[in-house]
Amino acid sequence: MITGLLLIFVAVSIVTIIVKESNPEDINSPKIQNQTVVYYFHGNQRCVTCNTIEKYVNETVSEFFNEKVAGKEIIIKSINLDEPANAHFVELFDLSARVVVVANYTDTLQPGWKKLNRVWELVSDEETFKLYIKDGIQSVLNGKTT
Repeated sequence: MITGLLLIFVAVSIVTIIVKESNPEDINSPKIQNQTVVYYFHGNQRCVTCNTIEKYVNETVSEFFNEKVAGKEIIIKSINLDEPANAHFVELFDLSARVVVVANYTDTLQPGWKKLNRVWELVSDEETFKLYIKDGIQSVLNGKTT
């Protein structure tokens, strides 16, 4: 019985590896090229403000960059930093708080990126917040990164 369970575990592990290797849109993978990712980093505990930030980011990207989203040139990804598999983002983007990061992946393994720290400060003013996110994304698209 133990042998059977081990064989099932090995088979599931192999299938998981194959699926991960064949998924070109895996945002945690350094294989992403020629794509801009708008990350919203959060934790397990999410307050009303956290959810509002995520909502405004999604609305902004959809409103101002709809064609690029449709063409998969820009994608939005919410990442839970409390999950151990996502710990590498803290070092990659020098994170000390829950923020929005716009990363432009090209031919290199290290993306050009810009951290949008003011999201907490601006969330109470929806219009200003959305313009800040829009300008941050546009800045990265124009090659102005950290």
